[in-house]
Amino acid sequence: MPTPHHNPADSDRQSPRNGARLMLWLLLTVATAIGNAAPVAVALPKLPMGAPGSAANLACEEAVATFFHAGGTEYGEMRFIAPCFEPGAATLTTADGKAMRLYAMQPGVVRPGNFAATEFSAPLVYVGSGDDAELARIAGTPLRDAIAVLDFNCGDAWRRLLRFGVIGFIFLEDGDNDYQDAVDKMTGGEVAIPRYYLAADDAAQLREAFTAAKSLPATLQATPSRWTNRELRNLWALVPGADPQLSNEVIVLCAPMDSNAIVPEFCGGGQTQANLRLLLQLYQRFLAAPPARSVLFCAVNAHTRNTLGERILAWNLLTPRSKVEQLLDSVNQSLRSEEMFLGHYQRLSLDPPCDDDEAFLIQLRDLVDSTTGKNVSVKEPIVDLARREVNLLKEQLLRLARDKSISEEEGRRRSRELEARRQHYVNVLTLFNKAGIRTKLSELDDVELNILRSYVHEIVDTRRSWSELNRQEMARVTANNAVRGILGMRSVRLVLNLELSWQNRLIGLSANDPTCTGRWQQPFGVHAAAVATEITGDDAAGMTFIDGMTRRGGLPENHYFPRNSETVSVFQAAGPTPAFAVRNVFSSYNRLFTTADRPEAIDQQLQEDTTQFLATFCARLFSDPSLSDPSLLLTPTNQARTWQPIWGVLVRSFKFDDFSASVMPQLPVPGSMLLMHDPLDGDRLLRSGDVLTGYLALTD
Repeated sequence: MPTPHHNPADSDRQSPRNGARLMLWLLLTVATAIGNAAPVAVALPKLPMGAPGSAANLACEEAVATFFHAGGTEYGEMRFIAPCFEPGAATLTTADGKAMRLYAMQPGVVRPGNFAATEFSAPLVYVGSGDDAELARIAGTPLRDAIAVLDFNCGDAWRRLLRFGVIGFIFLEDGDNDYQDAVDKMTGGEVAIPRYYLAADDAAQLREAFTAAKSLPATLQATPSRWTNRELRNLWALVPGADPQLSNEVIVLCAPMDSNAIVPEFCGGGQTQANLRLLLQLYQRFLAAPPARSVLFCAVNAHTRNTLGERILAWNLLTPRSKVEQLLDSVNQSLRSEEMFLGHYQRLSLDPPCDDDEAFLIQLRDLVDSTTGKNVSVKEPIVDLARREVNLLKEQLLRLARDKSISEEEGRRRSRELEARRQHYVNVLTLFNKAGIRTKLSELDDVELNILRSYVHEIVDTRRSWSELNRQEMARVTANNAVRGILGMRSVRLVLNLELSWQNRLIGLSANDPTCTGRWQQPFGVHAAAVATEITGDDAAGMTFIDGMTRRGGLPENHYFPRNSETVSVFQAAGPTPAFAVRNVFSSYNRLFTTADRPEAIDQQLQEDTTQFLATFCARLFSDPSLSDPSLLLTPTNQARTWQPIWGVLVRSFKFDDFSASVMPQLPVPGSMLLMHDPLDGDRLLRSGDVLTGYLALTD
């Protein structure tokens, strides 16, 4: 490059050193051109919608991953394990041989509503709307052990029938897809109530069959519904900003990939798909014309599982590194503990027993390991196993002594057998005594050797399995945090979550502060409204921006947004970070959580106009230099008590062993659903329209 004192007369003279500089400059120019190559034009993919972990959901996840990959910018993923509901298939066969497909409905709090048998016969009783008039109409018709059939628009009247001893419910599609009707079909407690949905055509035929009878015989075949763990992904792609200085500031745009409905197999996800499509369309436009600031596009999964996807994103992108490392330390501590026990017990071959085994067992009596940072008695796991069996047999001997239903001779015979078995376990247990009665490996008989081998194998297999799970979790968290490395010196300025209900042409921003108590959002709200007023003509596309965060005219946020939207609170709690939801003003949840929430139900012209307006609005807002002013984007406060500071915890599931002397739970409980419910949720089962409350985890 020429210097300020460049002499044109020297322009034709190049020393070898200057030539090297010129070549270096050319190389840097070429490298920069390659790095800033025009992004590839990417066509929008098909976006099938479904519940987390369903075939449609995984297909959508893959479509978005392929789309971001084809964009040619930095992209990545965050993998995590989520409990996914698998509805079981069911068929209703009437007396005339007509087979009808039944669809399992949402579980209660967590327990699926399965029948006791997979195939059985039961009478069907049509109760219509379930009100007093309908109950009077079927007076005298037995309901005990029957399946009640009701119209879907019965609200929560179906619950009244539980006292009559019905064994399950079938709800008939009636075209009335009201949000509250769908919510009313959720159970309010942890009970397994079988509930199924019959689609329109079959529902009409069944109603017709009931015109001639109050009760119909039928046969049901029902595969049980269940929960299963699946690995899901959050997907992200970074569009670098066009301004060399402002590109170090990042705006995060977020939308979910999963949907939810009262009937999981009818998760059309029209509103969710429209928000996701909007996210991808903005990605397309910003690829072609990047704003001044960098934009991180994030498509999250398991949003409907208590915003799990958003929490994973916030944890790996926004949470202070010190908090993340605290959780990693917990996992790492567990890993060190399992590997410590594994290292010791793998030394025992016992096939056949040898002198080294005997020497190690003697050493084990006093062996204490401090490599994990704590003094741990290495014999503890195997002693607990042996002591449990000894105590179990003691308890059986006590019960036998109190059993008056058997003869004295039979009692003595069983007692001798139990005592002989107990002695085998005692001999194994006394291998590890420091003092008193002690046995040696060479003194054990074949039965006792097999007992000892089984203990060693159980400890090795369990610790190896737990070690592998901990390694997988460490690797997963480390890989998920890679987004921080991609951002480098860039910092997240704010988060915008796309939560449009697609009901009208009024758009606003929400901080999920219903009464505007926090006031931290006011400066940004004023500025965003000012940016929006500058959008006119074709760019406005007939849309109107409403300032709902600044108490304009004395009206709080809940005047403009009657329904809360708590997803942004997840991002506000991390960092904390300024986060806002892009929403339609004066709108409800619309078709969320109903079977009518299908893509074709969204007004296509409204979707195009909304995209045009928000593309212009975001481009101008993200390029506005004043957005860097510290007084514009303030730190979120929690005066409205809409969120708690983000936290992470390692949860294990164990139960107390009745036959162990340990004061801590030691028996692992696999295949169990864990539910932690936020007391602030009260008895709510849903939040933000279709998001299930409660922190769910399925033990591995």
